[in-house]
Amino acid sequence: MDLFEPLDIRFIRPNTPLQHMNILAIGNEKEFLEYCKDRDITPIIFPEELEFNDNKNKGYHFVYEKRLHGWVDIQDITEPAIILLGSGNHHYISHSILRKIIDKQHDGYTLILIDNHPDCEDINIKDPKGDYPINCATHVRETLRKGKLVEVIHIYRKELANADWYDTKLNKRTYKEATGEEQATIFNEQMIDTILANIFDEVYLSIDIDALSHDDVDIEQYQVYDQGQMRLDELLLILRKIKKLKQIIGIDICGMSEDKRAESVYDAIIEVLR
Repeated sequence: MDLFEPLDIRFIRPNTPLQHMNILAIGNEKEFLEYCKDRDITPIIFPEELEFNDNKNKGYHFVYEKRLHGWVDIQDITEPAIILLGSGNHHYISHSILRKIIDKQHDGYTLILIDNHPDCEDINIKDPKGDYPINCATHVRETLRKGKLVEVIHIYRKELANADWYDTKLNKRTYKEATGEEQATIFNEQMIDTILANIFDEVYLSIDIDALSHDDVDIEQYQVYDQGQMRLDELLLILRKIKKLKQIIGIDICGMSEDKRAESVYDAIIEVLR
């Protein structure tokens, strides 16, 4: 399906202001905990014992889906929030937030994923007890397969390689890319308006700051993957347009790194979206 093909979906509802959204923090890395402390945010410490590494799959941090859902249930997160997730390794927590919180409140919505990677790998690891492992590279695929999420709009600046795991045919639901055709192309307001005109009015934002250029923040030194070419001013323009035109039902942000500029990036995103 072409990105700009009209979709048979419902359109504009009154915007819900974000001023009353809570800021929640979930993570356990040193840099992230220091960021929270400096801003008087009390984080929910993510238990390391829930994770395991699989050296056969690029050393990913995995977590079993049912155990993650159970842990999120215990946290009793019920209100819409800006949820800070620490490093990109914990982006999979977004999956449980969507399944256990957002799905209970909304029947259909669009996930706007701003990330240098699609997070849609298909990694065939099964647990003998019937649980299913997910990680930062698979969580979007699993949410599309199992949740009430209807479509994903993936916004990034770097053209993905034709990797064998990159599959946009995800069940009955829709996955579309929105990217500059080449490095020199930037996201202008007209392009953003066109993208937003053809999606649900209710949107959930999931942001990994690895989409940003090295000129704005250095993520690659700390993460498994490489990072993108989007500039911070482009990202903030996109977020302002989304806030103006759509009803944001939740937000998560990840990608915190050892680069202190990551803290300023988090602050800038929060300032725009609150």
